Amino acid sequence: MDPGRLWPAGPVAQCLHSRMPPTERPTVAAAESAAIARVLAQFGVSGPPASVWLLAARTRHQTYLIEAGGNRWVVKRHLSPGGTDQPRSHRFESLLGERGFPVARIQHTPAGQTLVQEGAARYSLHAWVEGCHLSIADRDEILTDHPSLVESLATMVGTLHRIGSELADTGGTGSSETDRLLRAPQQLTSALGERRGPAPSRLIRLRLRPRKSDFDRWILDSMPAVVDAAAWLESQSRQSLSSSDTGLIHNDINWENLLFDEELGVQALLDFDNTIEAPRAIEVGAAAVVLVGSDLQRVDRFVAAYEEARGTAVDHRGVDQAMVLKCTRSILVSVRSYLSGEVEDTARLMQWCGHLYASLTDLRSRTGAGS
Repeated sequence: MDPGRLWPAGPVAQCLHSRMPPTERPTVAAAESAAIARVLAQFGVSGPPASVWLLAARTRHQTYLIEAGGNRWVVKRHLSPGGTDQPRSHRFESLLGERGFPVARIQHTPAGQTLVQEGAARYSLHAWVEGCHLSIADRDEILTDHPSLVESLATMVGTLHRIGSELADTGGTGSSETDRLLRAPQQLTSALGERRGPAPSRLIRLRLRPRKSDFDRWILDSMPAVVDAAAWLESQSRQSLSSSDTGLIHNDINWENLLFDEELGVQALLDFDNTIEAPRAIEVGAAAVVLVGSDLQRVDRFVAAYEEARGTAVDHRGVDQAMVLKCTRSILVSVRSYLSGEVEDTARLMQWCGHLYASLTDLRSRTGAGS
């Protein structure tokens, strides 16, 4: 199969692109390819890789698409320190795969490990899943044309949490994690306004730019409301998000981490590297505001379908707060990345922030968050 082919035309025109890399996707150096071959051997994949493409280079890991042994694989090179003990996120992924939940199944060595050491780095191996990504830019049109997708996505999240609840020993850190999450947006706003030595803060430097882009102006216009929401979140006690229903959550359910088939069936939920223990309402709210927006009717349908799939009720007030948290934190993280020069596609980032800000504006008027 040509790795540069486009996703075939189908009934869902908004199915934007295949995960197969374009032909210009960079291949890797010979030494890196040799290291990956040794990693594959530890997982029992015989023969050198026929091809190795770099899919993504992120802060904590690099991801490669591999053709080897007649199959396609995804190899993750983990950049954070640590041993080869199976992390909690891998136990979560393994359990989900065993229960038939749609994931890119994590592979095990003959000794049962999911991480192997090669040089100074650790690696994991995952099955390749064919599919396509959707975009938040097309979300409302997609949900209008395919309204049952609201329930389908919520059922996925409910099933994720129901299966995850089988991992009973999660370390007991849910309350402290909740407190940390609620305080994080305020810490981000402080960092953006903080001076570094004699230099003005990043926001002041932005304000002083003689030639401002559309996104520059958007940030300056939108930041006061975002800062108010961050202060409101910090003021909320940890009891405001129920800690009685705490467990493992994916913690990054968004369009980029979901793969669909041409009929909008979920093929895989990807990237469990951000897995934490926290109140499940945090994930329900975060997933809802990204996947279906802040429209009250859609959110109510999403929560109802989640509760049916999960088999238990969720803290509805906590869901609202979690929606505010997701919008506020994601906007601030995006702005920080942009002002630090880490963003290549500014138009895409502005689109993402614009959708989140529209939801935040709606939520603030509905919940009183920061108003």
